Amino acid sequence: MSAPQATPLLRRLAGILYDTFLAGAVVVLVAMITLFVLQVNGLGEVQPDSPLSHLLFAYYLFILFVYFSWFWTHGGQTPGMKVWKLRVENMQGGQINILESIARFGFALLLPIISQLWSLFDHDKLALHDKLSATRLVYIDS
Repeated sequence: MSAPQATPLLRRLAGILYDTFLAGAVVVLVAMITLFVLQVNGLGEVQPDSPLSHLLFAYYLFILFVYFSWFWTHGGQTPGMKVWKLRVENMQGGQINILESIARFGFALLLPIISQLWSLFDHDKLALHDKLSATRLVYIDS
């Protein structure tokens, strides 16, 4: 087995864009169902800056986490990563666990642009969230 190849920024961004559409569609579907259920149960419209709106925001972030985490911990590839031949793994080259997934998602969410740009200057082409979560995104040629 050959050593994993570093992932260039444009390939990372292509995978992110692909998954943004898919994960976004999942969140929109969940939001539509959730808002329908709220409406049917007489809770009416969700007001901006209400406690319910903040709760729903956290719920939708959780849905995004579940989307990414499930793929990362079950094969290491989201659909977008499969298309662009990318895989997330731990620094030893193995499957990431749930704690690594939480760290990767959290750090990527906190500093998305800075984290990705970091890979341009990193010797191993790792994004900042790769380093902070002890994971890496690799290019697979198979």
